[in-house]
Amino acid sequence: MRIVRYDAGQGPRYGELVDGTVHAWDGDLFGPRRRSGQVHEAAKIRLLAPAVPSKFILASLNYEEVVTQLGYPRPKSPILFLKAPSAIVPDGGEIRYPAASKYVTFEPELVVVIGRQARRVSREKAMEHVLGYTCTNDVSARDIQEAEVQYTRCKSFDTFGPLGPAIVTDIDPTDLAVSGYLNGDRKIATRTRNFIFDIPTLISFASDCMTLEPGDLISTGASGVAEMKVGDTVTIEIENVGRLANRVAPW
Repeated sequence: MRIVRYDAGQGPRYGELVDGTVHAWDGDLFGPRRRSGQVHEAAKIRLLAPAVPSKFILASLNYEEVVTQLGYPRPKSPILFLKAPSAIVPDGGEIRYPAASKYVTFEPELVVVIGRQARRVSREKAMEHVLGYTCTNDVSARDIQEAEVQYTRCKSFDTFGPLGPAIVTDIDPTDLAVSGYLNGDRKIATRTRNFIFDIPTLISFASDCMTLEPGDLISTGASGVAEMKVGDTVTIEIENVGRLANRVAPW
């Protein structure tokens, strides 16, 4: 199932995307729901970011390639940080290049969307709390990161969290191709089998610290980064999940 959040002129709603049409839902994304009977052509409505999280959690140094490339010690446990949910923009939305930075990068990442509350869940039960998966571009102002060390400001500028286009359910996330393209040229490529910490481990580890609520996001990390400039188009593509494309515009 491909779940989208959209606005057809009556405010945000959820529905199911099937062959270019969106079947609107009555009910709750995280509870009972059914098709309302209303159908829209996907090309004629505005797709929104598919989730409205209370927390946007990201994993750092979670690919074997990036640890090797950077020469860092292999982490003994997941390294997590938070991006402000206000950074989120949908597929097709503009990424604004902040005047405060001269070096902005993108990272293609698979995102886990939490479907029901998770608090101190075991690794064995972690996947019971997953609704589905989507794509993100973890945009970062690297010069600010290097100057401040902390991740909060460098990764939380408005528009630094492209997300979407849909939440995809009922797929196996353990060996998906993940790619990042700059103006059509592939700059970053990996597979999720190269995770250091798998998805159940990330969910369990995060939930031991903070309660995960329905709609919360856990982004699983990137295998590399690439620079982008104003005027570029960045596309994130994840096998069986989708393509997320955003143009870079001035602040």
